[in-house]
Amino acid sequence: MLSFFKIHPMKLLVLSTFALLIFILNIPGTIALRNILAVVLLVTLAFIFLKSETSIQPMFKNQSFRPIILVLLILSIYIFFHSIFIADEVSWSLSQYRTQWIYPMLYFIIGIFLAFFASLNKYFNKETLINTLFCTLLLHILYLDSFAIYQYIQTGQLLTRYGGLTGSPVLANYITNILISMIIVEFIYRFRTKKRIILFNMALLFLILLLCIFSSIIEGMRFGAISLFFMFGANIFFLIYDNKKLNKKLKTFISLFLFILCILPLSYNAKSDDRWASLIETISIVSSDTSNYWMIKEKDWDISEVPKLASGEMVAHSNYARVAWIVKGFEYISKDVFGIGYGKNIFGHAAEKYEDNFNTLRVESVIQTVRGMHSHSSIIDFTIGVGLIGLLIWSIFISRIIIYSFRIYFNTNNYFALLTIFITTGFFMRSIVDSNMRDHMFKQFFLILGISITLLFYEHNKRKKYS
Repeated sequence: MLSFFKIHPMKLLVLSTFALLIFILNIPGTIALRNILAVVLLVTLAFIFLKSETSIQPMFKNQSFRPIILVLLILSIYIFFHSIFIADEVSWSLSQYRTQWIYPMLYFIIGIFLAFFASLNKYFNKETLINTLFCTLLLHILYLDSFAIYQYIQTGQLLTRYGGLTGSPVLANYITNILISMIIVEFIYRFRTKKRIILFNMALLFLILLLCIFSSIIEGMRFGAISLFFMFGANIFFLIYDNKKLNKKLKTFISLFLFILCILPLSYNAKSDDRWASLIETISIVSSDTSNYWMIKEKDWDISEVPKLASGEMVAHSNYARVAWIVKGFEYISKDVFGIGYGKNIFGHAAEKYEDNFNTLRVESVIQTVRGMHSHSSIIDFTIGVGLIGLLIWSIFISRIIIYSFRIYFNTNNYFALLTIFITTGFFMRSIVDSNMRDHMFKQFFLILGISITLLFYEHNKRKKYS
């Protein structure tokens, strides 16, 4: 505990900058400050690295780690040349490549450097680094929950779809799920090894888990609740699988307790969100609909002409638009399997390219806004942009990380192997139904991935060295 608060100038500079960057990264309107903090942190880490006598090269010679980095490098080169030789709009795609791909790669490098120095245990250790990350993200959830409780006391109404400092329930839910992943990993690690990484005791850690579940309810995200359900399911598997310390009765009790705990946000969301009830019917409506109302913002809908449910009510905008975006996304991919150019809003560019009647829509504002659209599925947007080849390379990158981490975890109970599994699978699953492979969400993912996968390598390497 005392080592965590031990003051060292370089430790203070690196960890404070890192904490501030992680905190600011999730707050809108802070792009300039994010960039400054990222540059300061990267330059500081590079300076320390140049002064260090320890080489980072052994990590890249590892037979498991090197292929992962190589696949990522191949993907980076592919997207670059795709933007030049295949993209419909070269200058736009290249500018998107810089902001939406190169910047996350720099955050990945920052994560690798942070983990590298944590492994040296010179200025700070791995526990200090992980606790700094955990506590900084936790501040967002504490604010969100506190404000929601305050509002409930004042008004008697529980806030829904509230995002706290992030300004969006979607962005807040990403933080919530990252924290829950870290807590689940910590629980499993403690049960299996009797060791700890996060400094909080079990009672306080369980309280934080409850706060995160409460924040998930407040955020009111359907896919966030589903992700939470699967995370707890994975928790049951990793906690019980091949665990000889638990008898059958205890395994059954733990499984039921965790199942009840994880079903709460999902059941609350299903009860409070009317969109679930009409989802199936909306899918059938979209399959035969040709109105193109999916291009128009809900506030601009002509109520008399909007597709209706059997009850006579309008389709829920979120249900209707999301299903239509998926259908159109697959249609655009089939029309150009090699992609039309990398960019976060490539779905809108594809709509402008392939939809003959978007200019004839009565709402003229759609002409200005359609290029800024995205499909709310990063996988669909990514494939529209860089084609099936790009998707294949990205899938290989993700699968190699998960397979490598699984293999290490089941052999060694490595904390960072399990953390890498949860962070990577959680992000990938969410990318199917949300646009998280863009902006600060993508940077945050690569920063955390850089930390977890690098510490995974060093911890495993030390175990092999001294075993």
